[in-house]
Amino acid sequence: MRPTTRRLRGAAAALALVATTLTACGSAGPIGESLAGVHDAPAERTGSAITPERGAQTMTETLDRAAAASQANTKAGSTSRQGAFTGPALYESDRVANFKAEGGKVEPMVASSKGAELLAISQGTKWPRAMLATQRVGNRQKLMMLVSREPGDPFKIFAVTDMEPGASLPALGPLEDGAKLVAGPQGLVASPRLVAHRWSQAVAFPNPAKAEMVSLDDAYTTALRSNASKQQKSMGSLANLTQGHKGLVGGSMAFRLKDGGAVSMSGLRRRDVVQMTDKGRKLILPPDLRTLVNKPAVKERIEVSTLETVAFIIPAEGKASLIGAREQISSAWAR
Repeated sequence: MRPTTRRLRGAAAALALVATTLTACGSAGPIGESLAGVHDAPAERTGSAITPERGAQTMTETLDRAAAASQANTKAGSTSRQGAFTGPALYESDRVANFKAEGGKVEPMVASSKGAELLAISQGTKWPRAMLATQRVGNRQKLMMLVSREPGDPFKIFAVTDMEPGASLPALGPLEDGAKLVAGPQGLVASPRLVAHRWSQAVAFPNPAKAEMVSLDDAYTTALRSNASKQQKSMGSLANLTQGHKGLVGGSMAFRLKDGGAVSMSGLRRRDVVQMTDKGRKLILPPDLRTLVNKPAVKERIEVSTLETVAFIIPAEGKASLIGAREQISSAWAR
């Protein structure tokens, strides 16, 4: 007898959503030290945008502000989240708040500033100004970028990701010297935006693009591709899985490394789709997906949109390599 029903064993496995863990406003008035991370910069300063001491204090203030904003509910917390997050992190914080409001249990991007370490401060006195930080949370090492986009704008969290087990970050140089912000491809194999784009094309399923300028050997990429292949195989001819990205979400940011390369962080949106064929009647959903789409089973199609925050080491020559990734389901629907 031809099988007509196939159970999906968890949201991650169902749509190749990798579950493996890879492993923060000022008041009106003059700009000064009272505004977190923003102060009058001496014209003669040629190293980091702010002193390492002030940077460490600002990092702590920013992370604690973000942790407090993450506790607020969806409506009441919208303003506080906008004052604590920006870029990819703002998109993710809003989705986390929505999930919590719906009764879901989601780990916040930032729970506190405890144990956080400042790794780099951007060079010069102009804006935007940025910082790179890390924090150990349980068995995971987080990598975080913070940014102040213009005078009067406090530092906010731009992106957070979980570094892969065994991944390392090349030296950035002394804090007081500052690290240059990188936007284009100067001195690199490609710009941070293009690296993220090429990677997203190379992990598409079932028709990936040729891996250009980026390695696919890291644990997250390997799991993402492997899970998609295994899921399609498990569904057989009952349904077809497609997996692809719909571009950058919240932009990219990168710091120049001491060796001339760069460390970048980018936000992406991935879409996973399971389309039933005429051979399958329905796919029974696991509890997590069932709650998201408010349906016990799929009779035609299910789509899940996931926010990804990815970190790359981009060299001057060769291929960029992914060193960290973080996922958060953005939306889901089924019929």
